[in-house]
Amino acid sequence: MSLLRTSARAIPRAPPAARQHARALHVENTVNNNFPFKYEKKGTFVAKIAGFLGISFLLPFGAITYQLKKQ
Repeated sequence: MSLLRTSARAIPRAPPAARQHARALHVENTVNNNFPFKYEKKGTFVAKIAGFLGISFLLPFGAITYQLKKQ
């Protein structure tokens, strides 16, 4: 038991600043640049978001319908 305690104490710890994880994505901190993607064309952006959310919402219902008709 004492061997485990001494070996756990012998592990050097990094200072708190060195333990911070690097961000996987870098976004400049400027005005109107708080998303990791561009959305200058508002209509295109809304269409893409609506399509993505619409498909994501309707997919389970389509799967249920398919499974029920398959029987």
